[in-house]
Amino acid sequence: MFRSKQVKKNTRKYQPPKKRPPLSGRFFYLLFFLFAFPQASSAQLLDSIAASFKHKPRPVVKLDTRNSFVTNFPAQVRGIKAGVKYGKNVRLGVGYCWLDYKKPTLLSATDIDTNWSGVKLYQHYGVVFFEYVFYRKNHWTATIPVQLGVGVSGYKDNAKTTLPHHGRGGLVTYEPAMIADYTFLKYFSVGAGVGYRLMLIPNRKIGERFTAPAYFLRFNFDIGRLAEEIMNVK
Repeated sequence: MFRSKQVKKNTRKYQPPKKRPPLSGRFFYLLFFLFAFPQASSAQLLDSIAASFKHKPRPVVKLDTRNSFVTNFPAQVRGIKAGVKYGKNVRLGVGYCWLDYKKPTLLSATDIDTNWSGVKLYQHYGVVFFEYVFYRKNHWTATIPVQLGVGVSGYKDNAKTTLPHHGRGGLVTYEPAMIADYTFLKYFSVGAGVGYRLMLIPNRKIGERFTAPAYFLRFNFDIGRLAEEIMNVK
């Protein structure tokens, strides 16, 4: 006689796999932690920042363009910033940024109001920024800039610059990056870098995705150095 084998039932509950962040996000955070945190853990870095604040502050004006993505479509965020520079390694200040987005949105004009001629996605926000120069040689510098922004986003009629709006809501964004700059003619510099835009508080009234990697160009004018040299001549 054959004995029937008893099969034990698997009583373990099914657990869905944990969601992992996108590959681009994981790669950026790995890159940022490798470069930023070993430096940040150094007492030499903290001493350098503290020593920078002992210098007389000089005004700085900056223009930058960040190329990123909104819901997988290319988009640009333009900004104008003003602040102060302490010594050669520390800059901080405030600025204003706005989205330049020409691709189709998730909504059409008829989804909102039949009187609208078209739908335009907008986003604008004020920022506070901090930059630390961790490498300097000849005309080249490498910088870790961080900025925190608060603003609004939503949809508006493409043919009008005023109300009405649709899906208008607040947002908070955090944007770390790493930039290389080249200085020329003493007062000017151009730079390029990579970063990441993370929406700490997104506008949930619209379906667009703003969290994405970023790569950008910027132009700096060291107005403080020019003003200082003019004052010394007088």
